[in-house]
Amino acid sequence: ANTKLENTIFKLRLPISAMRTRQLLLLTTLSAPITSFSPPNRRRNCRISQELATTSVSKLIPCLKTDSQLSSSITDQTELILKRSDEVLVSRLIRVANHAPALASLTYFGLVSMASMMPMNNIEGPATLASVLVQGVGPTTNSAFSNFFPTLITPPAPVFLIWPLISVVQLLTVIFSALRPKESLLSQDDLSALSFANLASSAWLLVSSVASSGNLPLGSFLVLPLVPILSGFPLRKNDNKKITLRNIMFQIYSSFTTIASFLALTVELQHGGRIPFFGGMQELNALIFLSLYAVNSNRSKNGVVKKVVNAGAISGILLKRLLGNSGSGLVGFFQLFLSASFCGTAAVAWISFKRLFQND
Repeated sequence: ANTKLENTIFKLRLPISAMRTRQLLLLTTLSAPITSFSPPNRRRNCRISQELATTSVSKLIPCLKTDSQLSSSITDQTELILKRSDEVLVSRLIRVANHAPALASLTYFGLVSMASMMPMNNIEGPATLASVLVQGVGPTTNSAFSNFFPTLITPPAPVFLIWPLISVVQLLTVIFSALRPKESLLSQDDLSALSFANLASSAWLLVSSVASSGNLPLGSFLVLPLVPILSGFPLRKNDNKKITLRNIMFQIYSSFTTIASFLALTVELQHGGRIPFFGGMQELNALIFLSLYAVNSNRSKNGVVKKVVNAGAISGILLKRLLGNSGSGLVGFFQLFLSASFCGTAAVAWISFKRLFQND
């Protein structure tokens, strides 16, 4: 019986040697109790098992190599799929999430700026999300604010339409940056600075909207300077003279709010009543504004957009002074030249236009 079993095993050597490792071990394990049932045959059975193992190793090496290559191929394909998904989907989702705070602050700033031009809380109708968000906006528009606290250097009312323009430029820039194919146009620092600047602008518009004749909120002077400081941070950090969508947005924002901050200081000096000596002194306060304006316009680091904004704003102020005395005839016109603030406005306008055509 043992001899027949040995012959049977030897006949199965070649098929068994081609089997995989798991099948070979299973067969050896199952046959071990049968072949070792008779004690005298244990040594012979051990020798047979060693021969089978030696013969099968050389046959199993190509199978092991094939398994290793297959595993490496699966790993490479997985890495390739993950890399492609990161480029096409994951990176864009994260980029949009990075832009979400800036978009949220921009949405609120846009609603408040529009409401400051035409207060929504005076419009009857069903409550909407927009009306709820701007319910804190008071009845005083930008134009009414200028009428309550007039100065010799207050720009004409159309100049304040730049607030909605700033919102639109921001919206286009942020959306383009979030959906740009390769990388974001705006860095994380740019987005954070923009978000904080929008919140500061919204706060200033809210404070100014509750002003009334003879009641100038202190916050209108304290909050507004934060906007050019925050919106100008990306320009101070990187080169701002190149004409890019990013630089255009930040230059419009920071340059206009810088001028508005100078105007807020002038209004506080003239109408606030909290700083002695300057109250009611129109010419002196206008000259303070023009001095700050001239220094700002003459900066060597101003980009093209800033130069355009500076020249356009001071031109509007000068035009308003001229048209304001148009009803006085020639006498009123020539009397303008006796005003130090008018001559200063003309001088600053000349400086701003000269800087517009100069290359630093």
